[in-house]
Amino acid sequence: SAANAPEWVTVAAAANPFATGLFHIAHQTADGTNGGTATGGTWRVRPLNTIKTNQISASLSSNNFTIPAGTYVCMGSSFLTNVNMGQTRIIDVSTDNVLVLGNNIYTEGYAGGHSVINGRFTISGNKTCELQYFTSASYSNTGFGFGGSTTGLVNQFADVMLWKI
Repeated sequence: SAANAPEWVTVAAAANPFATGLFHIAHQTADGTNGGTATGGTWRVRPLNTIKTNQISASLSSNNFTIPAGTYVCMGSSFLTNVNMGQTRIIDVSTDNVLVLGNNIYTEGYAGGHSVINGRFTISGNKTCELQYFTSASYSNTGFGFGGSTTGLVNQFADVMLWKI
């Protein structure tokens, strides 16, 4: 290659922290099934019921997930609809310490939005965590989203990817 031309190389897994170490969890329902009721007024546990990838020996049980000690990069989102102000966060259950705070959203009528959860955090020892949400209004049955039956696939209403780096 010339001195000023780009070169393409394969990045070794050790040099790419996103190649391994992924724990990917989600809130999913069957095709045509709504996401559930969002209840306003205080921080509440957001449903998580599916492990999509587990490369770090983490676990998911009753909407709580347990991850081993380390530094993590988090990317995710949580869908809310017709709940006025909404926000999400990930907390350490034992201390109520906020590990990652999602952005604020505002939804009304049948409009929905994603509270995006991006960040980096470090924990010492195994930690049990929750994805939580806060809304200023309640919305039954579809506060977490409408379950359309058009794709033939599952509905996905929340998504959290944690890379141990």
